[in-house]
Amino acid sequence: MFFVKRGKTLSLENKSVYAGDIPCINGSSENNGVFCYLSENITEMGFELHRAPALSLARVGNAGKTFVQNSDFFIADNAFSLTLKEKQEIPVYLFISTVLDLETIKYSYGRTISIEKMKETNIKLPSQKDGMPDFIYMENYVKSLSYSDRI
Repeated sequence: MFFVKRGKTLSLENKSVYAGDIPCINGSSENNGVFCYLSENITEMGFELHRAPALSLARVGNAGKTFVQNSDFFIADNAFSLTLKEKQEIPVYLFISTVLDLETIKYSYGRTISIEKMKETNIKLPSQKDGMPDFIYMENYVKSLSYSDRI
């Protein structure tokens, strides 16, 4: 369902040299996973700019915790970027983030998440008759919630 990409190691030196205004996501459970802010020039060091909307997923620390990223971002080494293969809007990502957060118990007690473990994770989502995820239902469900106009 997703393109899964792991982030790169960010040294303290590079964090300072490439400071900017683009969020860099790491394994934090606070502040939408934002670790620092970097300039687009960090791509010189091999960092990839991930396009929003997407999910970030903590790999260690708060392993399994997901956040919806609604602006372009970089990923540091303690997180993954999850982008749906079929383009979707933020409400769908919010729905899936909530479902994925139910899986965090698997990664407690110091367990980390690898790309292989991530790809083997099965989650239950609303589906169409052909078995494909029902993204329209997910989007409409989130939009129907109280205060969804503030999301």
